[in-house]
Amino acid sequence: MGPIYYMGRCVEGKYKLPRVTDNKFMCPCCGAPINWTCPGGNGTKGYAYCSRSINATQVWRRGYRPPVPCVWKGEVRRLTNFKVDIWDDREWTKEVLS
Repeated sequence: MGPIYYMGRCVEGKYKLPRVTDNKFMCPCCGAPINWTCPGGNGTKGYAYCSRSINATQVWRRGYRPPVPCVWKGEVRRLTNFKVDIWDDREWTKEVLS
């Protein structure tokens, strides 16, 4: 299993993921980059998923096995400075550990 890292805890029981750069985050389940979208202005919500998710577009070479899909998904919230925070509710742990 990949690295797991968390910073704060939200009132709703979700964990804020640490930033790699301004708006780049890594998946807490497998360590791959996170794809996210959050249209709109301050305070809007969006969604995030792992770049190894079955929802992500992936390309691999013929003759090689496709990567193992990741089940992680999260919620994005736009901040007042137009950066984003990504929150993880840890629902993916139920699928990975079962």
